[in-house]
Amino acid sequence: MKKIISLLSLIVLFTTVNAQIISQSGSISNIGAHIKSINTPDYVVAGNTNITGTINNTGTTAITSFDLTYKVDGGATSTVCSLSGLYIAPNATYNFTHNVSANLSVGQHSVETSISNINGSNDAITYNVTKKNITVVSSVVTKRVFCEEATGTWCGYCVRGIVNMDNMAINHPNDWVGVAVHNGDPMKLPAWDGGATTFPGFTGFPTIIVDRTILTDPSNAETSYTTQKAVVAPVDVAIENVSYNSSNKLLNFTIKATSATTATVNWNINGALSEMDVTYDQNPSVDSAGYQQHNYYSGGSLGAMGGFENLPSVIPANYMHYNFVGRALMSGFTGVSGVIPTSVTDGTSYSKSYTYLIPSTMDVANVYIIGFVIDQTSGKVLNSIQTNIFAGIPESHTANLRIYPNPSKGIVTIDGLNTKSKITVTNLFGETVKYVENTNTIDLSNFANGIYFVKIDSDNHIVTKKIILNK
Repeated sequence: MKKIISLLSLIVLFTTVNAQIISQSGSISNIGAHIKSINTPDYVVAGNTNITGTINNTGTTAITSFDLTYKVDGGATSTVCSLSGLYIAPNATYNFTHNVSANLSVGQHSVETSISNINGSNDAITYNVTKKNITVVSSVVTKRVFCEEATGTWCGYCVRGIVNMDNMAINHPNDWVGVAVHNGDPMKLPAWDGGATTFPGFTGFPTIIVDRTILTDPSNAETSYTTQKAVVAPVDVAIENVSYNSSNKLLNFTIKATSATTATVNWNINGALSEMDVTYDQNPSVDSAGYQQHNYYSGGSLGAMGGFENLPSVIPANYMHYNFVGRALMSGFTGVSGVIPTSVTDGTSYSKSYTYLIPSTMDVANVYIIGFVIDQTSGKVLNSIQTNIFAGIPESHTANLRIYPNPSKGIVTIDGLNTKSKITVTNLFGETVKYVENTNTIDLSNFANGIYFVKIDSDNHIVTKKIILNK
């Protein structure tokens, strides 16, 4: 009986104290907020950096004002940024920016933000402190946007990906690294397809995964490029020591990553191969049905789609030319660890060399080497690069032919033609748009911007070169 009385006494005492607190501070259960995130980018350039973030109203009363402060590396508290005249409804969020920027030096810094004095009350219930590590780079390196397109010949909507990937290569030939990750057809690479289709947030085809940060429809490729192009890259990527032996078909290359900061990191390096102008003719032993492109845009009921509206609902295999086809992942989907140490130093390079046997089903002249660095903590691709195998090395198997400028505004020159030649230019659909003989100059100025393939038959060599027309 005494225990029951004691328990009742505690309940009464708690209720009394709680009522007193409520009466003194308004209603502590009605005012609540927490800092949901610090939104300052993971990587920034040395100097003044805006401290931004998001708060969430967890109470039942609208928030009209609050105070904001921050600390860097546990140092002195910043000046108070008082934000007022707000209306943050219950369960709503608000993005803030402190009115005094932080001057950050090269390296890694811990930034802590705090909110207080919500609606003028010091007694509000808040989860008011959040921390984030921000890494500062010493220099701005070239940022190239890495895009993996989940596609398949069985997917009728995936022609939307084909068109948009081609457009991105035309509009951004130097800083857009595109890969078509095929699913359910003869061009499927299981490691790449498995990584893309199980990537967090993936829902279906067609999808582009941009820098392994943005998952969206291919029609949003340009917007995604703009967003990711503005992201500061903490590492530069280069492709070096490229060699190809035409006798044994061995390709050797090195991917080099150069840190632009000093920090503790979790970065993986990777190399890959893609191929342009992939056709059924390269692999005729496979059922041609696998190379037939299904096309839901046929007939135009879904609107224009780069000419696909004028093609049949199932496009014959010998009519299709597939670009950016992912052919090899040298170190799996997530790359290789240990090459880049956990502590990187500004300006220091880290390299990984690869050897790959080019199979007979690949046209080595159309193969591109890709290098990229992945942040294993976030899963994001930090930077990337690509180059044609024969950029800068002798093309003995192609009679040392070089085609330039590429991209071109219309007039294309071919170096290395010393004998009679037959030159055929085809579009993305394999249609011949121009044929000339015994010349080293091709005039494409009357054609629409796009990707074309120049087939050169000269001196017992047949070479196909991709040319981007961008007038």
